[in-house]
Amino acid sequence: MINIKKSKAPDKVFNHKDKDIKDKIRNDFFVLCYICEEFVPVHFQIDHFKPQNNFPELKNNWENLFYCCGKCNGMRPRNINTDGNEVLNNCIDDVEKLIKLEYIKKTKKIKISSEHNSVKIKNTIKLLNRIYNGIGVKNSKAPYYKRVEIKKEIEKFEKLFEKYKKNKFLFENSIKQRLSKRTKSLNSNYVSFKRQMIDYHKFKQYFD
Repeated sequence: MINIKKSKAPDKVFNHKDKDIKDKIRNDFFVLCYICEEFVPVHFQIDHFKPQNNFPELKNNWENLFYCCGKCNGMRPRNINTDGNEVLNNCIDDVEKLIKLEYIKKTKKIKISSEHNSVKIKNTIKLLNRIYNGIGVKNSKAPYYKRVEIKKEIEKFEKLFEKYKKNKFLFENSIKQRLSKRTKSLNSNYVSFKRQMIDYHKFKQYFD
């Protein structure tokens, strides 16, 4: 998951389906799904962080509208962020420091961990295990295909990083593109996986 700083709420009364509102949210989230970090330039959905069925008063609340891919929106539990089921909020919580994501080549699964043990963090890990590893999901191949794409992205980054170590000047810009959310292209796919593969202190200037 990636940290997001939302822009100021629109001054006007709006509907979350309005094109300009969707474009604004799209830009805020760097065209990345707030749950899985997939780059989703088209066919995205506006997700209600707190479900509108349980919180109808937040249907068009700016702080409750998140950028999401259709796969994650379809797989996430319907009771997410209801009493006892709250997860970390990318726009408030420092999710990049609280949640560790790692692709394990041997098992071909995603390891999701944290040094912290709050209820929200436990629920977030459970959600991400559902999204990435298919735990609790029936008859869906979406988690498998997500892992396939993550594997490809990590392998590409590893090869690029080896080239970068041999010639920093030549490959510096390519590394920067793959570590920055602001790239807003396929290069920013699953960006936190790549960030967590390297030394933060050496590369933090490329992160945002």
